[in-house]
Amino acid sequence: MHRQEFVPPEAAATVEELTVDGGNIRLRTPEGEPCTWKGYKAVCLHEHVVVAASFQENQVVIDWVNTQPLAAVLTCIGDGLLGHLEPHYSIGSRHSTAGCTGLVSLGGELA
Repeated sequence: MHRQEFVPPEAAATVEELTVDGGNIRLRTPEGEPCTWKGYKAVCLHEHVVVAASFQENQVVIDWVNTQPLAAVLTCIGDGLLGHLEPHYSIGSRHSTAGCTGLVSLGGELA
C-alpha cells in the first residue's frame, strides 16, 4: 500500500453545515488468505465544497475539521450508522461553543 500526503484544504468562511461518512474497503490478499478490510472517514464542508478524507486515521479528519472556522451552531449530517457518526462527537473545541448540535441522520432516525 502506498500512502500519499496532501496539503489539507481550508474553508474560506465560517462552516455551518458538514457531512461525515465512512466505510470499509477490501484490500486484495493472496489467493487462499482471508480478506483484509480497512476503514476510512470523509468530511464535506457543504458551503465551501471542501472535502477531507483519511484512511485508517479518524483523528486526522477530526483534527482537520476542528481547525476550520466553525459556526456556534453546526449542523452535522450522517447516514445514521454509529461508526460513521463517531467523529461528530469530537467536533468542536472544548474552549468554544462550536460543536455538532444539530445531528441529522439520513437513515430516517435522529441520532
